[in-house]
Amino acid sequence: MGITQEKVLAELAAIAFSKVTDFLNDDWTLKPINEIPKSKLGAINFQRTAQGVIVKTYDKVKALKILWDLVKNERKLK
Repeated sequence: MGITQEKVLAELAAIAFSKVTDFLNDDWTLKPINEIPKSKLGAINFQRTAQGVIVKTYDKVKALKILWDLVKNERKLK
């Protein structure tokens, strides 16, 4: 499957450290997909509906907590 610790951490980091300016222009419109950093695309949840597309980011606080717990536990092991 190619699942590695680095890939999982990269996805969590994309969610945890994404900013609204990664996805939105100054006028609050969505940036074209080719202008969103590829490293940040994993932080976005696109849902197609009859009315159009809903764009949400995944839970930033949850991702930060997971990363913090990993860092905290790593420090305990040293």
